[in-house]
Amino acid sequence: MSINVGQRVRHPRSGLDGQVVARTEWLHGCVRLTVQPEGHKDRKPFDTFSDDEPEFELIVAAAPPRAKGSGGPMDDPRQRPEPRR
Repeated sequence: MSINVGQRVRHPRSGLDGQVVARTEWLHGCVRLTVQPEGHKDRKPFDTFSDDEPEFELIVAAAPPRAKGSGGPMDDPRQRPEPRR
């Protein structure tokens, strides 16, 4: 089972958990996840951490829903914005 961006995971060895913010697949089959823990210190978010995918366990299977576009011209790449005159 693969873990996708947006899902929540736990790293059992370190005890850290958070949301997957990046998934990288390397040339010889290694898949690494980058995780952003929740919270902050001194108004700065905690640092992300990365490890191989098999080192993580899935906490929440469903990824959060993606934001919907406003319907403006930049949401549709085929439609160009009106030129300014």
